[in-house]
Amino acid sequence: MSYLHNYTNHDDKKLVPNFIGLHVDDIDAFIEGKELRYIIRDSVYSDEYPLGTVIKQDPIQHSDKYPNYVKPNRRIYLTIVKKIGEYKEVPDLLSNNTSKAVGKAKLEMAGFKVEYEFIDHKDKNKVLDLMHNDLSIVKGTKLLKGSVITLIYGSGAGGEPVMLPNLEGMLVIDAKSELGIAGLGVEVLYDSAITLQDSLSFIVYYQNPRPNSVKDGMVATGSTVFIKAKKLSVDTLTPPEN
Repeated sequence: MSYLHNYTNHDDKKLVPNFIGLHVDDIDAFIEGKELRYIIRDSVYSDEYPLGTVIKQDPIQHSDKYPNYVKPNRRIYLTIVKKIGEYKEVPDLLSNNTSKAVGKAKLEMAGFKVEYEFIDHKDKNKVLDLMHNDLSIVKGTKLLKGSVITLIYGSGAGGEPVMLPNLEGMLVIDAKSELGIAGLGVEVLYDSAITLQDSLSFIVYYQNPRPNSVKDGMVATGSTVFIKAKKLSVDTLTPPEN
Protein backbone atom coordinates (compact mmCIF):
# COMPACT_ATOMS: atom_id res chain seq x y z
CA MET A 1 0.00 0.00 0.00
CA SER A 2 2.91 2.31 0.76
CA TYR A 3 4.35 1.58 -2.70
CA LEU A 4 0.99 2.23 -4.33
CA HIS A 5 0.67 5.49 -2.40
CA ASN A 6 4.01 6.72 -3.78
CA TYR A 7 3.46 5.32 -7.28
CA THR A 8 0.18 7.17 -7.77
CA ASN A 9 1.45 10.44 -6.21
CA HIS A 10 -1.42 10.26 -3.75
CA ASP A 11 -2.36 13.71 -2.41
CA ASP A 12 0.17 15.35 -4.77
CA LYS A 13 -1.91 17.66 -6.94
CA LYS A 14 -1.52 20.89 -8.87
CA LEU A 15 -3.96 23.70 -9.44
CA VAL A 16 -4.97 23.95 -13.10
CA PRO A 17 -3.92 27.46 -14.19
CA ASN A 18 -5.75 29.64 -16.67
CA PHE A 19 -4.26 29.35 -20.16
CA ILE A 20 -7.05 31.31 -21.86
CA GLY A 21 -5.74 34.47 -23.53
CA LEU A 22 -2.11 33.37 -23.61
CA HIS A 23 -0.22 33.52 -26.88
CA VAL A 24 1.20 30.19 -28.00
CA ASP A 25 4.74 31.64 -27.86
CA ASP A 26 4.35 32.42 -24.13
CA ILE A 27 3.06 29.05 -22.94
CA ASP A 28 6.46 27.46 -22.22
CA ALA A 29 7.47 30.33 -19.94
CA PHE A 30 4.04 30.29 -18.31
CA ILE A 31 4.20 26.63 -17.24
CA GLU A 32 7.84 26.70 -16.14
CA GLY A 33 8.04 25.34 -12.60
CA LYS A 34 4.37 24.31 -12.56
CA GLU A 35 5.06 20.60 -13.29
CA LEU A 36 2.56 20.60 -16.14
CA ARG A 37 2.73 19.78 -19.83
CA TYR A 38 0.53 20.91 -22.71
CA ILE A 39 -0.59 19.74 -26.12
CA ILE A 40 -2.16 21.94 -28.79
CA ARG A 41 -5.04 19.66 -29.70
CA ASP A 42 -6.90 21.89 -32.11
CA SER A 43 -6.83 25.22 -33.93
CA VAL A 44 -9.86 27.14 -35.11
CA TYR A 45 -10.71 30.25 -37.08
CA SER A 46 -11.82 33.29 -35.14
CA ASP A 47 -12.36 36.93 -36.03
CA GLU A 48 -12.55 37.92 -32.34
CA TYR A 49 -9.11 36.88 -31.06
CA PRO A 50 -5.54 37.38 -32.35
CA LEU A 51 -3.69 34.64 -34.21
CA GLY A 52 -2.06 32.13 -31.83
CA THR A 53 -4.26 32.95 -28.82
CA VAL A 54 -5.43 30.13 -26.55
CA ILE A 55 -9.25 30.18 -26.48
CA LYS A 56 -10.04 26.80 -24.90
CA GLN A 57 -8.40 24.40 -22.47
CA ASP A 58 -9.14 20.92 -21.11
CA PRO A 59 -9.29 20.49 -18.16
CA ILE A 60 -10.69 23.92 -17.32
CA GLN A 61 -8.91 26.29 -14.96
CA HIS A 62 -9.21 26.06 -11.19
CA SER A 63 -11.59 28.52 -9.54
CA ASP A 64 -13.49 28.88 -6.26
CA LYS A 65 -16.67 27.86 -8.06
CA TYR A 66 -15.09 24.96 -9.96
CA PRO A 67 -12.09 23.60 -8.02
CA ASN A 68 -9.83 21.70 -10.40
CA TYR A 69 -6.61 19.84 -9.65
CA VAL A 70 -4.43 17.45 -11.66
CA LYS A 71 -1.49 15.15 -10.97
CA PRO A 72 2.03 16.47 -11.65
CA ASN A 73 3.10 16.39 -15.33
CA ARG A 74 -0.50 16.08 -16.49
CA ARG A 75 -1.09 17.23 -20.08
CA ILE A 76 -3.36 20.24 -20.58
CA TYR A 77 -5.05 20.20 -23.99
CA LEU A 78 -5.30 23.58 -25.68
CA THR A 79 -7.20 25.06 -28.62
CA ILE A 80 -5.64 28.09 -30.32
CA VAL A 81 -6.67 30.54 -33.02
CA LYS A 82 -5.20 29.82 -36.42
CA LYS A 83 -4.85 32.12 -39.40
CA ILE A 84 -8.10 33.95 -39.99
CA GLY A 85 -9.82 33.11 -43.25
CA GLU A 86 -11.78 35.46 -45.45
CA TYR A 87 -15.45 35.75 -44.54
CA LYS A 88 -18.17 36.25 -47.15
CA GLU A 89 -21.85 37.17 -46.78
CA VAL A 90 -24.53 34.77 -47.93
CA PRO A 91 -26.61 36.48 -50.67
CA ASP A 92 -30.40 36.79 -50.55
CA LEU A 93 -31.88 33.87 -52.47
CA LEU A 94 -35.19 33.48 -50.65
CA SER A 95 -36.97 36.83 -51.02
CA ASN A 96 -37.72 36.24 -54.72
CA ASN A 97 -38.39 33.18 -56.85
CA THR A 98 -34.75 32.29 -57.37
CA SER A 99 -33.99 29.21 -59.46
CA LYS A 100 -31.42 26.68 -58.33
CA ALA A 101 -29.16 27.55 -61.28
CA VAL A 102 -29.17 31.27 -60.45
CA GLY A 103 -28.78 30.51 -56.75
CA LYS A 104 -25.77 28.30 -57.41
CA ALA A 105 -24.18 30.98 -59.58
CA LYS A 106 -24.66 33.68 -56.93
CA LEU A 107 -23.25 31.49 -54.16
CA GLU A 108 -20.20 30.55 -56.22
CA MET A 109 -19.62 34.19 -57.16
CA ALA A 110 -19.60 34.96 -53.42
CA GLY A 111 -16.90 32.32 -52.92
CA PHE A 112 -18.90 29.37 -51.60
CA LYS A 113 -19.08 25.74 -52.72
CA VAL A 114 -22.56 24.44 -53.52
CA GLU A 115 -24.29 21.11 -53.06
CA TYR A 116 -27.87 20.35 -54.16
CA GLU A 117 -30.73 18.71 -52.30
CA PHE A 118 -34.35 18.63 -53.42
CA ILE A 119 -37.62 18.21 -51.55
CA ASP A 120 -41.15 17.67 -52.83
CA HIS A 121 -42.58 21.09 -53.59
CA LYS A 122 -44.95 22.44 -56.21
CA ASP A 123 -42.43 25.06 -57.42
CA LYS A 124 -39.92 23.21 -59.56
CA ASN A 125 -36.26 24.25 -59.10
CA LYS A 126 -37.20 27.12 -56.75
CA VAL A 127 -34.66 27.78 -53.97
CA LEU A 128 -36.45 26.95 -50.72
CA ASP A 129 -33.70 26.96 -48.12
CA LEU A 130 -29.94 27.19 -47.59
CA MET A 131 -28.12 24.92 -45.16
CA HIS A 132 -24.63 24.95 -43.66
CA ASN A 133 -23.52 22.21 -41.24
CA ASP A 134 -27.14 21.01 -41.05
CA LEU A 135 -28.40 24.47 -39.99
CA SER A 136 -30.56 26.84 -42.02
CA ILE A 137 -28.83 30.11 -42.81
CA VAL A 138 -30.23 33.52 -43.73
CA LYS A 139 -29.03 36.30 -46.01
CA GLY A 140 -26.17 38.30 -44.57
CA THR A 141 -24.78 35.36 -42.60
CA LYS A 142 -20.98 35.48 -42.69
CA LEU A 143 -19.21 32.21 -43.50
CA LEU A 144 -15.64 31.41 -44.41
CA LYS A 145 -14.89 31.61 -48.10
CA GLY A 146 -14.99 28.09 -49.49
CA SER A 147 -17.64 26.88 -47.03
CA VAL A 148 -20.06 24.30 -48.43
CA ILE A 149 -23.68 25.47 -48.64
CA THR A 150 -26.46 23.02 -49.42
CA LEU A 151 -29.07 24.59 -51.70
CA ILE A 152 -32.52 23.11 -51.10
CA TYR A 153 -34.83 23.36 -54.10
CA GLY A 154 -38.30 22.18 -55.10
CA SER A 155 -38.82 19.04 -57.15
CA GLY A 156 -42.04 20.23 -58.80
CA ALA A 157 -43.94 17.30 -57.32
CA GLY A 158 -46.96 17.96 -55.17
CA GLY A 159 -50.60 17.36 -54.62
CA GLU A 160 -50.61 14.32 -52.35
CA PRO A 161 -52.32 15.09 -49.02
CA VAL A 162 -50.10 15.20 -45.94
CA MET A 163 -50.78 15.96 -42.27
CA LEU A 164 -49.96 19.56 -41.41
CA PRO A 165 -47.86 19.72 -38.21
CA ASN A 166 -48.53 22.23 -35.45
CA LEU A 167 -45.39 24.36 -35.30
CA GLU A 168 -46.25 26.97 -32.69
CA GLY A 169 -43.85 26.85 -29.75
CA MET A 170 -41.17 25.01 -31.72
CA LEU A 171 -37.67 26.27 -32.47
CA VAL A 172 -37.45 27.40 -36.10
CA ILE A 173 -34.80 24.80 -36.89
CA ASP A 174 -37.10 22.04 -35.60
CA ALA A 175 -40.10 23.47 -37.43
CA LYS A 176 -38.16 23.47 -40.71
CA SER A 177 -37.15 19.87 -40.10
CA GLU A 178 -40.79 18.85 -39.46
CA LEU A 179 -41.95 20.57 -42.63
CA GLY A 180 -39.14 19.08 -44.68
CA ILE A 181 -40.04 15.58 -43.52
CA ALA A 182 -43.68 16.28 -44.46
CA GLY A 183 -42.66 17.53 -47.91
CA LEU A 184 -43.82 21.08 -47.20
CA GLY A 185 -42.11 24.37 -47.96
CA VAL A 186 -41.62 27.18 -45.47
CA GLU A 187 -41.26 30.94 -45.42
CA VAL A 188 -40.00 32.48 -42.18
CA LEU A 189 -40.48 36.04 -40.97
CA TYR A 190 -38.11 36.86 -38.10
CA ASP A 191 -39.07 39.67 -35.72
CA SER A 192 -35.58 41.15 -35.86
CA ALA A 193 -32.38 40.91 -37.86
CA ILE A 194 -30.44 37.83 -36.83
CA THR A 195 -27.17 36.02 -37.28
CA LEU A 196 -26.73 32.29 -37.82
CA GLN A 197 -26.16 31.79 -34.10
CA ASP A 198 -29.19 33.92 -33.14
CA SER A 199 -31.45 31.84 -35.37
CA LEU A 200 -30.91 28.82 -33.10
CA SER A 201 -32.91 30.48 -30.32
CA PHE A 202 -35.86 31.79 -32.37
CA ILE A 203 -39.23 30.19 -31.71
CA VAL A 204 -42.38 29.98 -33.83
CA TYR A 205 -45.37 31.91 -32.45
CA TYR A 206 -47.57 31.99 -35.57
CA GLN A 207 -48.19 29.78 -38.60
CA ASN A 208 -50.47 29.93 -41.62
CA PRO A 209 -52.20 27.68 -42.35
CA ARG A 210 -52.82 26.06 -38.96
CA PRO A 211 -53.89 22.41 -38.64
CA ASN A 212 -57.34 23.42 -37.38
CA SER A 213 -57.87 25.81 -40.31
CA VAL A 214 -57.70 23.16 -43.04
CA LYS A 215 -59.94 20.17 -43.69
CA ASP A 216 -58.92 17.15 -41.61
CA GLY A 217 -55.66 18.95 -40.82
CA MET A 218 -54.33 17.99 -44.27
CA VAL A 219 -52.64 20.03 -47.00
CA ALA A 220 -51.13 19.14 -50.38
CA THR A 221 -47.52 18.01 -50.49
CA GLY A 222 -45.35 20.88 -51.66
CA SER A 223 -47.54 23.55 -50.07
CA THR A 224 -45.79 26.44 -48.36
CA VAL A 225 -46.34 27.20 -44.68
CA PHE A 226 -45.76 30.77 -43.52
CA ILE A 227 -44.38 31.15 -39.98
CA LYS A 228 -43.39 34.05 -37.75
CA ALA A 229 -40.64 33.68 -35.18
CA LYS A 230 -39.21 35.67 -32.31
CA LYS A 231 -36.23 35.28 -30.01
CA LEU A 232 -36.70 32.74 -27.25
CA SER A 233 -37.56 34.39 -23.93
CA VAL A 234 -39.27 33.53 -20.67
CA ASP A 235 -42.66 34.31 -22.17
CA THR A 236 -42.07 32.43 -25.41
CA LEU A 237 -45.58 31.98 -26.69
CA THR A 238 -47.01 35.47 -26.31
CA PRO A 239 -46.94 37.21 -29.71
CA PRO A 240 -45.26 40.61 -29.73
CA GLU A 241 -47.54 43.64 -29.75
CA ASN A 242 -48.16 45.32 -33.07
